[in-house]
Amino acid sequence: MSEQLIMWSDFGLLVAIILAIDLGLNRKSHEISFREALTWTAI
Repeated sequence: MSEQLIMWSDFGLLVAIILAIDLGLNRKSHEISFREALTWTAI
């Protein structure tokens, strides 16, 4: 496998993991506070 293909695969996996965390951990419907938005931005 070429190095570029491995890097794109790693990037896709990282995006999928971040999306799963975002959709899985933020399940409650509420108004987001500034502090919570800042925390999620930092993560």
